[in-house]
Amino acid sequence: MQQNDKKQYQQILKGALYGSLLLVIIIFIFTLILYKAVITEKAYLPLMLLCIIISGFVSGYISTRKYRKNGMITGGVSTTISVIMLLIIMIIANKSFDIYMIIPEIIMIISGISGGIAAVNIKRRIKRR
Repeated sequence: MQQNDKKQYQQILKGALYGSLLLVIIIFIFTLILYKAVITEKAYLPLMLLCIIISGFVSGYISTRKYRKNGMITGGVSTTISVIMLLIIMIIANKSFDIYMIIPEIIMIISGISGGIAAVNIKRRIKRR
């Protein structure tokens, strides 16, 4: 294994970790908002999907931004790692598996791929002195 490949794998795991942590933090914040504010339960699903989209995008972006190549693959793999971790936690917490658990994860993977594509296509600013 080349040194560059090893660093890229570490970057993918770093993106997966940051995406998962961001999801937990955002869900915690939205849970506090739903608990303290007078918001109906109908707002729960859109807020949850927003959390998933943001964390998936960030996961894909972080995993791809350093090397700026293979954005779809790198973002998708990084987000898939996050999805697998979250599915394991959800199955342990619910003690069951439901097909409706898959739909948000597919949305998260698509947003991770989008984050990887964005990281490849965003141009770096060159600082001139």
